[in-house]
Amino acid sequence: MTVSRFFRHTVPRFSPSFALPFQAALALGAGWFAASVFQVHVADKPLLEAGDPPAAAPGAPADPGPLPLRLVDAGAVGIPADTAQWGTSYSHATHAFDRLLLPRSPWVDADELTRIDADWRTYVDRVAAWGATGIVVDAFLEFVNFDGVDDGRSVYGDDAPLRARHAALRDAFSPLFSAADSAGIGIYLKTDMLALTPELEDRLRRDGRSLDPSDPALWEVYAAGFDEVFRTLPAVAGVVIRIGEAGPLFNVDGLEYRSEMAFHRPEHVRAMLMGLLPTFERHGRRLVFRSWSVGVGGIGDLHNDPGAYLAAVGGIESPSLVVSTKYTQGDYFGFLPLNPTLFVGTQQRIVEFQARREFEGFGAFANAMGPLHGRALAQLRARNPNLVGISLWTQEGGPLRAGPMSLYPLSGFWRWIDANVYTTLGLASDPEADVDALHAAWVRETLSPDPAVVAGMTEVLALSRRAVEKAWYLRPYAERRVAVGGFEVPPLLWIQEWDQIGGWWAVAATLEDVVGEDRDAAIADGFEAVALTRRMREIAEGLAPRLTHDADYPRMLRSLEHQESLFETLALYRAVLLEGQHTLRTGADTPWQARAERFRAAVAAHEARWRDDLDFPAFEFGPALQALDRAREGRAAVPWARGALAVLLLWAVSAGWRRSPRVEMGWGALALGLPALTAALFVPPGRWGAATGVFAVFLAGAVGLKVSRSGFGWGRRDASVGAAFAPVLLPVALILLPVAVRGPGLAWTLFWTDQAARTVLFAATLGAMAWVTTRIRRTPRPDGTPRAPLEGLADAALAAGAAAVTAGVLLPDLSDTLRAADGLLGVMPMTRAILNGITVYGGLPDALTWVPLMAGSVLLTAGALARRAGRRAPVARPRPDPRGLPASR
Repeated sequence: MTVSRFFRHTVPRFSPSFALPFQAALALGAGWFAASVFQVHVADKPLLEAGDPPAAAPGAPADPGPLPLRLVDAGAVGIPADTAQWGTSYSHATHAFDRLLLPRSPWVDADELTRIDADWRTYVDRVAAWGATGIVVDAFLEFVNFDGVDDGRSVYGDDAPLRARHAALRDAFSPLFSAADSAGIGIYLKTDMLALTPELEDRLRRDGRSLDPSDPALWEVYAAGFDEVFRTLPAVAGVVIRIGEAGPLFNVDGLEYRSEMAFHRPEHVRAMLMGLLPTFERHGRRLVFRSWSVGVGGIGDLHNDPGAYLAAVGGIESPSLVVSTKYTQGDYFGFLPLNPTLFVGTQQRIVEFQARREFEGFGAFANAMGPLHGRALAQLRARNPNLVGISLWTQEGGPLRAGPMSLYPLSGFWRWIDANVYTTLGLASDPEADVDALHAAWVRETLSPDPAVVAGMTEVLALSRRAVEKAWYLRPYAERRVAVGGFEVPPLLWIQEWDQIGGWWAVAATLEDVVGEDRDAAIADGFEAVALTRRMREIAEGLAPRLTHDADYPRMLRSLEHQESLFETLALYRAVLLEGQHTLRTGADTPWQARAERFRAAVAAHEARWRDDLDFPAFEFGPALQALDRAREGRAAVPWARGALAVLLLWAVSAGWRRSPRVEMGWGALALGLPALTAALFVPPGRWGAATGVFAVFLAGAVGLKVSRSGFGWGRRDASVGAAFAPVLLPVALILLPVAVRGPGLAWTLFWTDQAARTVLFAATLGAMAWVTTRIRRTPRPDGTPRAPLEGLADAALAAGAAAVTAGVLLPDLSDTLRAADGLLGVMPMTRAILNGITVYGGLPDALTWVPLMAGSVLLTAGALARRAGRRAPVARPRPDPRGLPASR
């Protein structure tokens, strides 16, 4: 029996006293299921910050020596110091070597190559002195023509421009690679997979093939490319391959070289490794496979989950294979466990660290990572005998131009980054090294051998990490494992990618709910961070007479001043956010409004001083200020919500559900107007386009229903058209209830933190939708005769189709829709990276907003056909009762 037949034949047979509770229970069950998608789950998690090195695992070396493979990225070599682009671009492309490329012969800019050569040698000398043994250069397609493909069909023709360019680039980079090799530094190329040019993609798609990573023929082409690299560039020691992130966020408009996300299942990874490793083994080179992934498909947890890791690479053994993994179970945030995938598998492993912390200010302020990196290495050495090295990011990670213009070690302010590079490479080179001793050695080598300077700056570095953790993270939240809808959210929510501080409703409600009674301790942490930073600045200022010779010392002081300004503003806002949200949820009296005024003043001072500073840019507090404005405007919505509820209640009491044109017109007006008014209460004054859109959608549905019933004329019985939508007033009333108490913020808070409230709302909404459909289907014809079943379905289809088409016409593409929703409602941040994750990694195209338009068109067509067929169908007339009782249908 189908579901529809079950309800048609079974439910009506129940007695009225049972049918209504049954349907209510069904709606509640569906509502609970829908509400569970947004349920916040909180659990404990082991923290690297608090962990001690465990006992050595069986087979681990008792006294491990230096890790032989100590890779670094290419720093800022080849990255233009383009001041016009800094602070405005959220692209993840570094644009390294872009200015080297010319569109025609000689293909390489000689002046730019001269600058790159000088920067390269400066960088090589520095990282070699600090202990690096390899440099990773972001290039691969730029050097190869894939001429070794067995089928003899070339990718680039003999006269192809890219063929000539690639030869020129090999000639340009060969001396650079040789210089590094002479310094004891191996060269590792880096590429995303799939890496493509238009010609390469055409070649891979020949014979009707798709870009399927499980196809061995695909990897025969790439293997030929790597073979060509190793033959023509003998200084190349290996290649670093990433499969878990690629696409528009990394591609550069106008360049032929691009990447595409293609890996979604473990067999894709296995096919690539099995197809490429023989080439690497034959040449004695390393294939460094990065296990990073962003949550897409069957390998979405490859980076975090040991089971997913083993499914992708388990059992693949090769002396050329090295797997590279970030040290945390997640991205480069604080307060995360050590990555458990680093403890499984038999492959050689290297662990990834970041010196220029992308989620913690991009190195604009002191943030010594030595203690945390040292603890991670100690645990990994003890538990994984296959650990052979590290990969240290000195420059890369995140949108390079969204932060300070720190180009390591060539331009801008990069001293704190250098401290992390020195310390982390030192820990990998000497497992017995002490972090404080490494800090002191760095001060002696880069600032001054003066004992007072060494002692003072070593203390500054020692205090720095504690200050960052207290300023940046809400510890009671960050120390817990928090998941929403099965997806774990990062330990840093209120500071978003990468410099936006905000109070989006979902973020604020979740933070306050998880922090709970530890609210005062979390607020105190923020102000303690300010005190620690002030202490750091005072120490550094006291060294001024001893550091007059150091040209960077004034910028170090300015860095600490910037840090103090930023941390003080953050401390005030965390107090406003937590106390304000607590007042909103409970009605308790807190000083959040007085703090809010101090916060506004702090923001103004921070932005006035640092707005145009490329070394120490002001952070973006716009979303936080918008949250305060929404809170103030939300109080103005209270009387409107109370008035709307009063009107609804008075009308329900006075008119009830009597069937008369006047009553039905009243219900129709409320059904069309109250949803629009409710939408208006949730958006800023003067920006009521969303409310107009809601009204237009409901009006279109009503018009579609009216036309379906009686054409384009207007009759007395058409007054019931709007009343058919009256059931939507039930969820609307439920939304207005918290708004009538303390404004829209309370409604959002209950939605994000209260499972019972969500369940009731979803149940009422689903029940109302079913009720509307039933009312539309069961309304009699204008002449009072019952409708055929197809006519009722036609009415519902035409009403829904008209509403869907209207919504589809009003909505822009998906990205613009989400941005607009963020600007209007402030529900959650919609940064470029998040939108990229939704549209590219999540597989939801921008054209998704065409779905309502297409679905509505289908419904309109189906409704018109059903209406025509239904009017031809015979209708069962009421049969007279032989006992003389009223006829029943």
